[in-house]
Amino acid sequence: MANVEEFTIFTRYYSFFKYYLDRVEHFPRVSKFTIGDRIVTILCDIQEEIIESIYIKDRYKLLKKINLDLEKLRIYTRISSERQYISIKQHEYIAKEVNEIGKMIGGWLNLCKG
Repeated sequence: MANVEEFTIFTRYYSFFKYYLDRVEHFPRVSKFTIGDRIVTILCDIQEEIIESIYIKDRYKLLKKINLDLEKLRIYTRISSERQYISIKQHEYIAKEVNEIGKMIGGWLNLCKG
């Protein structure tokens, strides 16, 4: 059985996940329970989908779902930046990480196509 921590995508995303959670904890109270909750839900979904992708054989649909969730995260990140819940610098870091994770998922998708 595979150890999830041996997968680069898992360790990269796990680190990013913790970083973004720390940012959401500092959202204004009124937004923490709306947009903040949506972001956290998407972050958790992606983490779970990555873990599932490691353990299942037919992972193509799941990897496509991760890509969709990453796009949702991009939109919520942009809204958070525009409303100044996160700084421009934090937005840039998050965008860079989401893009890199997306590239890793894309590479994995290409392997699944065969």
